[in-house]
Amino acid sequence: MKKAISKLKIYLISVVSILVTSIVISLVGFSFAAYLNTEQQNQTININMDYSQYFDGNNSNAESKTYAISTSDHLRNLSKLVAIGAFTPDFKFILTKDITFDGEPLIPIGSDNTPFYSTFDGQGHTIKNLAVVGSDLADVGMFGYVANGATI
Repeated sequence: MKKAISKLKIYLISVVSILVTSIVISLVGFSFAAYLNTEQQNQTININMDYSQYFDGNNSNAESKTYAISTSDHLRNLSKLVAIGAFTPDFKFILTKDITFDGEPLIPIGSDNTPFYSTFDGQGHTIKNLAVVGSDLADVGMFGYVANGATI
């Protein structure tokens, strides 16, 4: 009977040791994976892309990161590209003529997740009949969310 109890104790100690070891290994692995994930998110990736195809290419200058807006579609393109975080603070967007907005409504330019960081210069031009989507959003208007340092 004493041998059976001793064997049972050894068996239980072995099982507990294996479980504790498994838990420790899992926690270390999880912590390391979380560390790696944090490191990846802190890396900046610069992609030098010419966005002229989304704006008025005749009046845009990719080298100076200045893009001309002259149609409703150009405004919608600005909104979509800001939503994916395509632009940095050194980009400049200029309105090159008055626009009578038409077609699909505009999704506000910038959100709390991807704010508008750049410069928008209307150059004294106007946008008439602007329709904006987002009556259920907190930040509604032509510009939904603008970061500190942006210029409009």
